[in-house]
Formats: sequence, C-alpha cells, structure tokens
Amino acid sequence: MKFHDDYKVKMSIEKRVELVFFHIAVSNGCVSKILKRYNQTGSVKPRVVGGSKPRVATPNVVTKIVQYKRATPLIFAWEIRDRLLEECICTEDNLPSVI
Repeated sequence: MKFHDDYKVKMSIEKRVELVFFHIAVSNGCVSKILKRYNQTGSVKPRVVGGSKPRVATPNVVTKIVQYKRATPLIFAWEIRDRLLEECICTEDNLPSVI
C-alpha cells in the first residue's frame, strides 16, 4: 500500500509541475534549472544578469587557476570551480566561469 500512496503523491507533484510549465510558458529545462538553484542556494535569483557576460576574476583567483592547470593540465572546469569553493578562494556568488 505504501508504494501506491508514494506513486499517487509523485504523480500529483508531476501534474502540478506540468501546470506550472503551462501557465508560465517555459520549458521543463528552464524550470528544472530554477528548482535546482533553489535547492542549492535557497534562492531563485539569477547569478548574473545577461548570463553570457564573463565574471571578473581577481588576480588571486587567476593565480590559483593557473596553478591548478599547471599541476593537472587536463583538469575539468567544474573541478576547478569545486576546488576554488573547497579552498574558500571563492564563494557561490563570485565563482568565475572557467574556460
């Protein structure tokens, strides 16, 4: 019986999400990104206005990125961002996009 109840709850949530998609006329991917950001940060505010603008990196951040790339030339951008956060060099708010 528990499975059936869980399934009914899941279906009702999915139906409500579909209604949100329909009423605000956005794609599933857009709403998923907003919900993911809310789950991670507790906020639905965008990080940067005009998302294509690069974030400004301080000399300290640039130096760290260069060190990471020298130590591991094939390091992924997401790994660099994770390390910048782990080592408290950046916060979620000022984390640069890394190329």
